[in-house]
Amino acid sequence: MKKWEFTGETKEVNGRLVQRIRCVNSFENGAFTISAGDIGGWIESEYNLLDKAWVADDGVVSNLAVATKSACVSDSAHVSDLAHVSDFARVSGSARVSGLAHVFGSARVFGSARVFGSARVSDLARVSDLARISGSARVFGSARICDSTYVTGSAWVNKDIWRTSPLYIQGSRMSVCMVSRNKLKIGCQIHTLEEWLKSYKAIAKEANAEKYIDEYFLYIKLANELYGESAK
Repeated sequence: MKKWEFTGETKEVNGRLVQRIRCVNSFENGAFTISAGDIGGWIESEYNLLDKAWVADDGVVSNLAVATKSACVSDSAHVSDLAHVSDFARVSGSARVSGLAHVFGSARVFGSARVFGSARVSDLARVSDLARISGSARVFGSARICDSTYVTGSAWVNKDIWRTSPLYIQGSRMSVCMVSRNKLKIGCQIHTLEEWLKSYKAIAKEANAEKYIDEYFLYIKLANELYGESAK
């Protein structure tokens, strides 16, 4: 059953011609009901809006970006390029999701936040204010990224509220990042700071990374100085 149609109203956004939509058959979008006759936001083509997804207010989905399942883009938010917003995710405010970024699960991106590159925001994560998520970073779990915080590179963040950028170091072999306030990720190994300080040699031996022990122990000590026991 067709859920929406173009109203015939058009405008140009960042050099792309987009068209306003209108609901023609009522449907459920997560916790919301989109009623027949409701005027929606703007999309470039039918490809941009699939399943029970909706674009509201002055939200825009353009280029080859897509909103699927029960996702919603609202206010003046813009999803562009090859970005993907799916599941029960919400992008609102003046937020921007672009590049190859993916926002899914029940994640929220709002305020003036930006998610770009091949970054992923998922689960119950929240990205707000002037926060920036880029590179191949992953923000998931119950993480809250706000204020002017940057999460980039191959960083993972899955817990806690971050008002300043979490530690991220690209070492000579592996990246180092704080996953939460007390857990440090080096390569694919995630342990508490206490466990790293106590067992870093054994962990390095198991990972066949003994030649890097001195370098990465410096990073472990730095992380402990910054975050150990919540920085005391």
